[in-house]
Amino acid sequence: KGLSTIKDINIVNYEYKHDLGKKYVGIIAQELEKVLPEAVSQKVGMGYEDLRVVSESPILWTLVNAVKELSDKLDNVDKRCKCGRK
Repeated sequence: KGLSTIKDINIVNYEYKHDLGKKYVGIIAQELEKVLPEAVSQKVGMGYEDLRVVSESPILWTLVNAVKELSDKLDNVDKRCKCGRK
């Protein structure tokens, strides 16, 4: 998992009902679960029936793979550009 997965993650702006006026940026767990299920866990209790929690670690490692893929693509473009020069 790498670049294609990262491209499928939807970043949203939102406000909490109890904290109106303060803006946040993040990921909706239910959406992320479709793209990167290992980054989402479900908790029951604490007054919630179906609380989804996002773990940042799987996202981080997917980002590392995405950077590696981009680096490889850039290396290939660089090689093609050098080959075409005289």
